[in-house]
Amino acid sequence: MAFGFLNALMLLGLVGVGLPVLAHLISKRRFDIVQWGAMRFLELGHRTRRRIRLQDFLLLFLRMALIACVALALSRPWGSGSLFGALGPDVKHDLVIVLDSSGSMAWQGAPQTPHLQAIQWIHDALEALRPGDTISLIDARRQPRRLIFPPTSDSKHVRDELAKLPGPSGTSRLPAAIEDALKILTTTSNPVRRVVVLSDDQSLAWNLDDELNWERIGELRRQFKQPPVIDVVTFGDNQGSRQNFSVGNISFSRDVTVPEFPLKIRTTIRQSGGDGPARKKIFLEIDGQRIQDQSQNVTLPPNGEATVEFDHVFPVAGEFVVSVSVEPDNLPQDDRSDGVVIITPGLPVLIVDGDARLDATKSEAFYLQSVFAASGTKSPWIKATVVPPDQLDDQKLAGMKAVFLCNVRSLTPRQWESLQAFVREGGGLIVAPGDRVDAAAWNKLDASAPPLLPAPFKKIETPEGPDADKGTMIDSASLETPWLQRFRKENGVDFVLSRFSKWWELDTLSPAKPPEPASPAKEPSPPLRILARTTAGSPLIVARKFGQGEVVQLAFPLNADWSTLPGKNDFVPFVYELAFLLTGQQSHRNVETGSPLFLPLTGNAHADDYRVTGPGIANQPASPMQRGRIPYAVFRETSVPGTYRFQRQGAQAVGQSSPFVVDDDRSESDLAALTDANWARLTDNFELVRVRTIGEVKQSAGGEAPRAEVWWLLLLAVLALLVSEAALTRRMVLGGHEALEVGAAG
Repeated sequence: MAFGFLNALMLLGLVGVGLPVLAHLISKRRFDIVQWGAMRFLELGHRTRRRIRLQDFLLLFLRMALIACVALALSRPWGSGSLFGALGPDVKHDLVIVLDSSGSMAWQGAPQTPHLQAIQWIHDALEALRPGDTISLIDARRQPRRLIFPPTSDSKHVRDELAKLPGPSGTSRLPAAIEDALKILTTTSNPVRRVVVLSDDQSLAWNLDDELNWERIGELRRQFKQPPVIDVVTFGDNQGSRQNFSVGNISFSRDVTVPEFPLKIRTTIRQSGGDGPARKKIFLEIDGQRIQDQSQNVTLPPNGEATVEFDHVFPVAGEFVVSVSVEPDNLPQDDRSDGVVIITPGLPVLIVDGDARLDATKSEAFYLQSVFAASGTKSPWIKATVVPPDQLDDQKLAGMKAVFLCNVRSLTPRQWESLQAFVREGGGLIVAPGDRVDAAAWNKLDASAPPLLPAPFKKIETPEGPDADKGTMIDSASLETPWLQRFRKENGVDFVLSRFSKWWELDTLSPAKPPEPASPAKEPSPPLRILARTTAGSPLIVARKFGQGEVVQLAFPLNADWSTLPGKNDFVPFVYELAFLLTGQQSHRNVETGSPLFLPLTGNAHADDYRVTGPGIANQPASPMQRGRIPYAVFRETSVPGTYRFQRQGAQAVGQSSPFVVDDDRSESDLAALTDANWARLTDNFELVRVRTIGEVKQSAGGEAPRAEVWWLLLLAVLALLVSEAALTRRMVLGGHEALEVGAAG
């Protein structure tokens, strides 16, 4: 509470308070007392004399108070705080409500979830708002969403938005949401501005270790003349440890595969809280249908985890949502994990044969053709097209998922540009060099930045030492990337037993052109990855991302000229894993929250033909976008985790839609509550205020109300004093006791 004067110089008028006293002293008259016989009959009684003296003093006080009130009123006094706020006009409020919509707000350990309690709190707050008050609403998730902005006084609009609000899911970042709320308050104009956070007691959402974020919040608050108060309302009973079981992010051995080809589905089951081990049943679902013969039982230690893996074969082509779920508990939001797998009838690849022969068995692409032709009982898993190097062009690349360059001597600059565009747009490239490769020509083609090849060619190497005639082998320990781990010595059959008599030395230390420094407008070139080495340490397989696609560069050809690999049992699965790895780069159906969804358009389809449905949205239009030669339908509003579908207008069957899964990290499954020390830090260091009702919010806001001028109260007092002075004077005159002094002298 504060107090002051807008015109303090007028306080000098308080000197006039002494004027009535001075006038009384000056005008006081002395009378000569003459004794006469009847005087005794006029002498006043003691009580009457005291009453008249009291009236004199009261009249003097009224006249002094009258002058004081006039002087104070002219000085325009003001005050602030709850006491003075009641004297001023109704104070208008700007409220920004931050609603925590993280997964923990769906806890079902009470009749109502914390999220539903928070929504009801907002409805109650709407009833307490007065005309002129405004409200904004932020849906706090991993990326805060402004549900209501600009601020509104329309309660119906707020209720309508609350009715459309998707359920809680994923994680939330409350500091980021509070920062956004303060930015909203910079656009408002009402005298009292506040942020109200509705959340549970989970500590994860507060990011207390993110000092930079909280410092930004402090800086924003200091920009206000009257810093907004941040109120916190918590819901749910979070006392003690809460037991929760969750399913981690799902992963696949490949996102794109073919019918009849086995697919590995892997995830992690966790237990947080709890006092002892727990045994839970895990289920596999395809498009929401549980596969009964694919369930597993796992035993979880307290605050521990276990990895589960399923093998599944899709008999037909299509786009499927694959889910792994655990038996339900009080937090259903993390009891399942979803992912999209695309099953295509046959993956089209292009094989460029750099050493074609009349005798097909001696051609460079013979082994690849043989592997791909023998796959699938109903249709080939890989649909291979073989062309000579001079026929490689944009027309041949159209529609292909991957390209194998088998012992190609060199390419023209135009062909190189076509390959760069192909990979940049999501295609896969496998370079398998042999004795015909012109290293200088290849390195010259790849002199641009960023380079297409992961590493420049140097020279052909041969084994050294006393056992050189036996060739070198693959180092099993170097096979660390997931798709190659199945070929390690302890897992595979004979992949690491392959012997190499020759291989290309790849310059992994100095790429064709060093990546340019990172800049705000341009990301650095992705790093080179060495996927396999010889037992002597020479790189055998290297890879690098390029645009939306990937390039895998081998140091050996895919025939029997330099190695015994084509004769090994693991050669066929190795080639398929390599092909599926690169063709799977084009899926992009499983993304993180906030990432846009890209649907490639084929035929005569347009982005305007598609509508998107998902958590909290229905029939939203997609936007067109062109990436190189490929048109896309794009949807960017993915702040809420869940399954989204692109539905082409006119298509009635669900199977005709294209599913995407937007997933969040599973850290939300940790339900650890804020400790007393955490709350002390929030309230003391970050100046947050814990409240329960909207009434407490508005009551505490009284201290933020603008200063109220009270001069009008003083003018009312002047009027009351004038009336009182006139009434008292009249009473004294009518009393007929003007000669008090005379009577007193007798």
